[in-house]
Amino acid sequence: MGRAHSFLSKCETGERSLEVFELIQLAQIYDKPPQYFLAPD
Repeated sequence: MGRAHSFLSKCETGERSLEVFELIQLAQIYDKPPQYFLAPD
């Protein structure tokens, strides 16, 4: 994604939210549909 490690860490811990385009980038990187990341645990 071209982002600092701290960016991803903050997203993982909920300190920062993702923009829609960032979610789409992550989905493409992990070869998953964007809905995969939105599903409840």
